[in-house]
Amino acid sequence: MTTSITNTPAPIAELRAVTKLFTTSGGHELKVLDQIDVAVHEGELLALLGQSGSGKSTILRCLTGLIEPTSGRVLHKGETLRGINDQASVVFQTFALYPWLTVEQNVAVGLMARPISRADRDIAVDRAIDLIGLGNYHRAYPRELSGGMRQRVGIARALVSQPRLLCLDEAFSALDVLTAENLRQELINLWRTPDTGLSSIFMVTHNIEEAVEMATRIVVLFPRPGRLGLVLENPLPYPRDTKSPEFQRLVSLIHECITTTTLPDTPAEVQVAGQPISRARSRMESIPLVPVGQILGLLSILNDSPELSNIYDISDEIGKEFG
Repeated sequence: MTTSITNTPAPIAELRAVTKLFTTSGGHELKVLDQIDVAVHEGELLALLGQSGSGKSTILRCLTGLIEPTSGRVLHKGETLRGINDQASVVFQTFALYPWLTVEQNVAVGLMARPISRADRDIAVDRAIDLIGLGNYHRAYPRELSGGMRQRVGIARALVSQPRLLCLDEAFSALDVLTAENLRQELINLWRTPDTGLSSIFMVTHNIEEAVEMATRIVVLFPRPGRLGLVLENPLPYPRDTKSPEFQRLVSLIHECITTTTLPDTPAEVQVAGQPISRARSRMESIPLVPVGQILGLLSILNDSPELSNIYDISDEIGKEFG
């Protein structure tokens, strides 16, 4: 009898039982992450979905070695990560460009930590700029570019070192709808093109539609402290039609899971194709302490605007987090 053994490659980046505490100005400890287990595998596009303040960016910074966890382990290809992960690049929400440098010079910043000849650097910079569609803007300064073009420069700077893992920290949230949509599609195409060298993408977002449009796997983070909620595979084929019934069904499913689990009376068991979605844990959430005036204001909005059918619509209307 012959037994076949399949060697599964170690994740390109992984957190095991990671907890992160910060000390406030008053000397108190604030727990931001609680026992986080998450892994980014070779070839996948993983979306970490959660509301603002849930600890998404802290997870990204731990995965890439920008900060160290209070407890737990950070791994890179199965080995303990020490220092910065040199095979990962990050694109931040803000454009984070040097205003006194040209597009070409800003992109070259991504190679400063690497020993490389000037000729090879110029070739790599030109390639990254062309990949992201800024071929005619080498000499332009950030002030001469639109918001979408500035973010393209940030993406080119992240890609110039040919990372295996590209991390996006709400990289599209500051852009208008059409620009964000175009950039999302271009990044998906880059990730799916073999000769770019880009193996995996880890994206942080609070936009459910964005996560469903881009990701092969979606992880939902619940807040205060950040803890894993739902883990969901996304089998929809590319390119994804955002208006298709299956796309909308998945968006609604995630929306319902977040609302029923983050603000539960009794957390419901959610199933996909007859199988329960994995969840780290379920727990009751206490009602937050708010002034009476805010409660009366909320009641007034609900009375005057019955078309606000869910907590996210109300959150958008009043400009506050749904919690």
